[in-house]
Amino acid sequence: MLCLGGLLSQAQVRPVSPLINTLHGTHATAIVVDVPSGSIVASYGALDVQAAPGSSLKPFVLKAALDADVISAQETIHCPGTLMVKGHNLACGHPRDMTVLDARQALAESCNAYFVTLARRMTSQVLLNGLQAYGMHPAGTAAVPDDRALLAVGIVGIKTSPRELAMAYRRLAQQMNGATGHAVGIVRDGMLQSIETGMARGAQIDGVTIGGKTGTAQDAPAPWSHGWFAGIIFDGQMQAQRVIVIFVPNGNGNDAALLAKRVLQHKAVQ
Repeated sequence: MLCLGGLLSQAQVRPVSPLINTLHGTHATAIVVDVPSGSIVASYGALDVQAAPGSSLKPFVLKAALDADVISAQETIHCPGTLMVKGHNLACGHPRDMTVLDARQALAESCNAYFVTLARRMTSQVLLNGLQAYGMHPAGTAAVPDDRALLAVGIVGIKTSPRELAMAYRRLAQQMNGATGHAVGIVRDGMLQSIETGMARGAQIDGVTIGGKTGTAQDAPAPWSHGWFAGIIFDGQMQAQRVIVIFVPNGNGNDAALLAKRVLQHKAVQ
């Protein structure tokens, strides 16, 4: 059962509030983490299943690049729309008329061309350290630029679980609360914009301030994709209070975002 009492406020968390009608039959996993304490407020499903994170990894990649001055927040990168890296089709899903994107826009629209460019500019150590700082553990050294590119978009060279991803986003949320640093502020803005107008807008809900990121990936030899949504919920003072992660084992990032919205709309979270 999934208990999400008090998710949107500082109200007392109700100890049992099942959302079986919300996620039952979807085979999805959900986890909600309290940002200040790090405790798991609620969970449903297989918290420790391992899968490629897809674009849900991009906030950490962007922060590493900004921290290392690999790129500035204002610099724009051209997106051709289509992109192949080592046989992987990384065509972007954002509108085709968006051909030049800065850091906030690239995160909001999950532009693969932008993040591939970042990864090829970064040293392997900068990228690996940037992910490991949040408890993410890539396989290998990513010494080749194209390997870094595939790692940066979360489809090759790394797997994570819903629990691990939620804790990684909790660390990111703590930094958003604890500082107004340039890099973490850009990441926060990009995640908020993703919910408002970008790739994670499926999770948009009236009256809730949430920044989010979707992800879609495929773990060979499985013939189907899986989807992720990771969101940070803020209070009225823009302090991060909760992290929510949804994993859909047979679907895509938009499916996960829509499930997150369904969870947030449930009466148990009021």
